[in-house]
Amino acid sequence: MASRDERKVPQRPQRARGHIAALTHLLLEDGAVPPIYVGVVGANGYVAWFVYTVGKDGSLQAGVIGVREVGATVDLPVNILFVDSQGNGARGVIRRGAPPSFQLFD
Repeated sequence: MASRDERKVPQRPQRARGHIAALTHLLLEDGAVPPIYVGVVGANGYVAWFVYTVGKDGSLQAGVIGVREVGATVDLPVNILFVDSQGNGARGVIRRGAPPSFQLFD
């Protein structure tokens, strides 16, 4: 469980999306098969669903499925669920003062 201090540190949704895209790139390098569906939950109740595909030029393309915003910020920690087209999953976490991390599910 995150400390109270960590929950009070807001993250702009755009900055969190950059971290999520970076984690998605790492998953692709590790063999994830697009499309990759991403669920995001912030400590303050911010919820978003995205789908990442690879464009014809090889770039990562993000599509928004749905967002429930709670104010202008996403409170840390932010938990992220990744699921690729083969049903493989991973969990990512964005915490204050630490680089974004992820764990692959078996």
